[in-house]
Amino acid sequence: MSNENIKVLYHYTSRIQAELIMKKGYLKLTPSNLIKPTDLKFIRNEDGILSWVSEISDPVKPVVWLTDSKDPSVHGLHKLKEDIRITVPMKDSYKWWVAWAERNRMNKKWFKSITNGVRYGSWYVSEEIIQLEDVLLIEDLKTGNILLDNRQADVISA
Repeated sequence: MSNENIKVLYHYTSRIQAELIMKKGYLKLTPSNLIKPTDLKFIRNEDGILSWVSEISDPVKPVVWLTDSKDPSVHGLHKLKEDIRITVPMKDSYKWWVAWAERNRMNKKWFKSITNGVRYGSWYVSEEIIQLEDVLLIEDLKTGNILLDNRQADVISA
């Protein structure tokens, strides 16, 4: 199968997190947002962006967040998370987040509050870590540097 004919998804992250991903060899699981953290606080970052933070991570069904959008700016991500784009081939195990959240009984008010004003319909989740050998490309969108290129490797398993 040719790599240019496959459906791909993207994971966006910061340069610091990209270094950790490269060192550890995988994209780690993070909070799924299925439940509202009990210590949720909103803060205004140095760049003026309002973000929510929690010291207590959501322990319910952690995931790797993916999107079908090649443009990171439409999702309300923190600006630092727009630096690195990781491209992965779509797998059957990756689930559309909206249906996944509904199947996992996400509170409707919480769903509405975190999806207000963002393009949430493009999100997918993986309930398993994503190994670097399953990644097609890692690129720095600010500098244009390619950090990992597996596009010519046989990374697509049937």
